[in-house]
Amino acid sequence: MQTPEEILPISRKSALEMTLEDHVMIHSTPPEILKQNPGKTRADLMTDAEISSYLLDEQGLIDRLSLEENHSNSFAQSALPDRQANFELTRIYLTKIGRLPEEHS
Repeated sequence: MQTPEEILPISRKSALEMTLEDHVMIHSTPPEILKQNPGKTRADLMTDAEISSYLLDEQGLIDRLSLEENHSNSFAQSALPDRQANFELTRIYLTKIGRLPEEHS
């Protein structure tokens, strides 16, 4: 069993930054593509167009969850902070590895 000190750094990673090993450490189910490519991140395995599409989809979801009509929706309001945090972590990670598309900077 991992200690909180071991898990905390992983909890601060973007979904695109996590490796198979990260998923195993926190007992989550990794995407199939990571099982086939140990040591790689999802971002490593995506084209620039796929990364841009991922960011557009995530921003669209955040925008929908943020709509006034969803302010009383408990699911939307509980999911929104996690989505916003992951989006920001993703932007930071993609910037760090030189993969943040210009239209998202």
